[in-house]
Parts: sequence; C-alpha cells; structure tokens
Amino acid sequence: MKDKKVLILSIVGVLMLVSIAIATSYAYFTATVSGNKDTNNVVITNGVMSLEYKDGDEITLNNAIPGNSVTKTFTVKNTGNVATNYTIYFSELSNKFVDKTDLVYTLTSSDGGKNVVQTQVPDSNAAMVSNYAIEAGKTHTYNLTITFLNKDENQDDNQGVSFSTKVTINETKEYKELISFTVNGNAYSAEENMTWYDFINSDYNDGNFTLGTNPVGKIGNVFYKGHCEGNGREGYSYDSIIQSEKAYYFKGGCAS
Repeated sequence: MKDKKVLILSIVGVLMLVSIAIATSYAYFTATVSGNKDTNNVVITNGVMSLEYKDGDEITLNNAIPGNSVTKTFTVKNTGNVATNYTIYFSELSNKFVDKTDLVYTLTSSDGGKNVVQTQVPDSNAAMVSNYAIEAGKTHTYNLTITFLNKDENQDDNQGVSFSTKVTINETKEYKELISFTVNGNAYSAEENMTWYDFINSDYNDGNFTLGTNPVGKIGNVFYKGHCEGNGREGYSYDSIIQSEKAYYFKGGCAS
C-alpha cells in the first residue's frame, strides 16, 4: 500500500496595528483574508502601515519530503508622514514537528528590510524581526522561505506532521515623557538625548547632573538612575521603559 505523507504549511496574512496613545492605552485592528488562492494581491491596511502579499495570502507545501521549501513574498509599507518601527512575528503558531531542528526559515530583503539568516522555526509564537525602523513613505519587500531540511540521517519521525502559522505585523507609536526629579530641593529635568548605558556602577559627573561617561547603571533587567547618592538609587523594570534606550522614558525620583 502506497503510504502518503503530508505536510501542510499555511501562512495567513494578518495585520495588527497597535497605537499607544497614553501609557498603556492601546487600539487594535486585525484583518484576515484566507482561502482565496485566485487572489493575486492581498492588501491589508490601517493607520500608517500596509501589509501586501504579492501572490496571494497562503503558503502551502504538500507531500513534503526533506529538502522541500516554500517561499512567500510580502511587503510592509509606512504610508504615514513620520518614521516608525514594526515587528514581524509568527502568531497562532502550531509546529507539530517531532525534531524541531528539521524546519527552518530565512527572511531576506533587498530594499532596506531586515535580513534573517537560517533560523529554526519556533514551536510557539515568536518574532522574526523586532522593532525595525522604517522611514515615512518607504516600503520593505520580504521573501520568507520555510525549508524542511534534508539531513544525513533518518528523518522518519517527521513524516505526516503539520505546521501552520499566521504572519503578523505590529506597529507601535511610543509614549514619551521626560524625567523630572528633585534632589536637595532642586528640580531637574532630563534631556531627550540622554541615553541608557549598560554599566553596573555609574554616576553623574557634577552637581548639575551632567551626563558622565557611565551615567546610568543596569543590574539584570533593572535599570538604575545614576544621580542618587549612596544606596539611594531607584530601580525600574526594563519592560516599563518601552525598550527604547532613551532615558526620558524613565520616571521617578531618588529612593529614600
């Protein structure tokens, strides 16, 4: 009896636009187009971001054997008038491969997008490209290739398994607020060009809190303001700073 082994990979384009208006205030938009193989161009737009699939929205690889691959071409466009950042990631991912190392992907771009070298496909939702910059009016074209590797070993454990995912784009506008603090009765405000530095021991270099060589310290995932004396430094979670490497996302005064 002829044994047919089927591997189906399908990627459905989804755009999620996230706008941060104030602190943790979010607005979401999600659009999904699926099951239309006759569509030549699938375009999903909202706000300032546009996601377009050049040859339909699905990737399908049938009767896959080691060595097979499938490629999807899509574009990300910033239709707004200011630069922004975006993240491309696998969402609603289901990876049934027994040997996860057999399935890999590459992401290539020749017009300013982020290139990702051969990487193992994750077994849960994960980013392919994180917080990547795009100028106003620019378009980044991507080729996403998923490959069932042909190894010099028995790969029967991955016969008949399945893989499915959605490709999601997330665009974020960051909420910014300058640091203000009071020390010994004197009020100070941070400048927008102040930068985080990955140093454990750090200080400002004078009483006016001008930035020194190592103005801010970090221990683990907690950043510390460098202007407080002695043990008076106050720590904040990295996540609460919106991962920006800009000091003006940092709020609060010296700990007592």
